[in-house]
Amino acid sequence: MTSQGVLKRETATEGEDLNGLVRAAQAGQSRAFDQLANALLPRVRRWALAHVPSADDAEDVAQEVLLKMHRSLGDFSFGSRFSTWVYAVTRRTAADWHRKRHRRTRLLAGRMPERSTGTQTALEPDTAALSELVRREFQRLPNRQREVFDLADLQGVPLTEIAAMLQMSPVTARVHLHRARTTIRSRILQSQPALVEDL
Repeated sequence: MTSQGVLKRETATEGEDLNGLVRAAQAGQSRAFDQLANALLPRVRRWALAHVPSADDAEDVAQEVLLKMHRSLGDFSFGSRFSTWVYAVTRRTAADWHRKRHRRTRLLAGRMPERSTGTQTALEPDTAALSELVRREFQRLPNRQREVFDLADLQGVPLTEIAAMLQMSPVTARVHLHRARTTIRSRILQSQPALVEDL
């Protein structure tokens, strides 16, 4: 199926409205980007759901798409419909999601075998060391990044709920989470690269 077959048919007015928001967002108007993200999010969720197993996974992919859209908006040159460009970003992001999931599955299978200790299991030493490093670097994060990282990665709260709790847009929440993860990983790579080389 072609991308045209899965994209929502847009009227000329809808396309012009999106292009107007894109131009305003490219000019640095944050409100315009929020409006653009809100207009596209339901579509992006629907597209993502065609590529990943669950609605929760589709939500994660959709939020990542909005983050990528935010970072790369200046690259869009109006050579095609904006929704077509976003659909391509969604497909790539879903493919990345599957690759990361596969990598993490292999990592967990290789580094976290269950060792019987009566009725409990014990973590491999590398896993325990990595967990301790993550906890240490977590404490060094800026307050907002630490708050979002704690809610998302340690407590499992969906980003949409985090955004509502912290009174920010889901895109902003995703940016804070991405920065927190990147900072933690880069700092651990500097001191203990073998522990995170596959993450």
